[in-house]
Amino acid sequence: MKCISLWQPWATLVVIGAKRIETRSWSTKYRGPIAIHAAKNWNQTLINMCGEDFFRKTLGPLCVDAGYCSYSREALEHILPRGCVLGTVELTDCADIVAMNRVSIGRQELAFGDFADGRYAWSLSEPRQFVQPVPCVGRQGIFNIEESMTHHAYVGAPDE
Repeated sequence: MKCISLWQPWATLVVIGAKRIETRSWSTKYRGPIAIHAAKNWNQTLINMCGEDFFRKTLGPLCVDAGYCSYSREALEHILPRGCVLGTVELTDCADIVAMNRVSIGRQELAFGDFADGRYAWSLSEPRQFVQPVPCVGRQGIFNIEESMTHHAYVGAPDE
């Protein structure tokens, strides 16, 4: 299966369906299912960004659901796993940002991406988050992972 690495918190935002447009500096002709890998990179800049309005509003409830009383670095470390595949989405389109109607993009989506001229918007649908992340080494660009890595229980799926 095709896979792409994203830094946290974007990887989680994609698999929970809060981020439907991934912005990249490069285009792709690929369309179809793609696994979302959370890169290992984690630094103070990323942690600070999680405190910004839309990030905090979206990630805060995940901290509570995980049993944390507050939105803290410890809670973020737990709800934003790294070095693993988190779930899958469908990559349905890729368009040049200049060709897009940015006015139609919601404020939250704009906060979660870099919609500068010269970049590309990858449209994502059908987010499916794994119950348990699957450890995996990431790579740059779109890369292949074993199909078996995506045969896991999804959050909200009926028990089998």
